[in-house]
Amino acid sequence: MLQLNVRDETSPLKAVVLGIANSPGPIPKPEEAYDPKSLEHILAGTYPREEDMIGEMEAFNSVLRKHGVKVFRPELLENCNQIFSRDIAFVIEDKLIKANILPEREKEFEAIIHVLDV
Repeated sequence: MLQLNVRDETSPLKAVVLGIANSPGPIPKPEEAYDPKSLEHILAGTYPREEDMIGEMEAFNSVLRKHGVKVFRPELLENCNQIFSRDIAFVIEDKLIKANILPEREKEFEAIIHVLDV
C-alpha cells in the first residue's frame, strides 16, 4: 500500500502519478474543448499529435526518475486523453481527494486508483 503523506507543496517529491499520452483518441471538435487553450490549438490545426505527446511525457518521466522520484502511471484507457492526471485527484496529508471533475473524466480516476494498492 502506498503511504500518502503530503504536508506542504515545497518538500522534495518522492512519488507522483504521471499521465500517459498513448491512445488519446481523435482530435476533439471545437465544441468538445474543455479549455480555451485547447480550443485555440484545435482551431489553428496545432493540436498536439500522439507521438509528440508520448515523447514529451517519456522525457519528463526520465527526468523524474533521474532525480529519484517513483513514477506511477495510469492504466491505459483506449481513446481517452489521460495526459493530465493532476486534474482528477490530489493529496493533502494522508488523503487522496477526488477533484470535482467533469463527468466525462470519471473513468480517468478509476485508471489511477491502482496506485494506492502498490
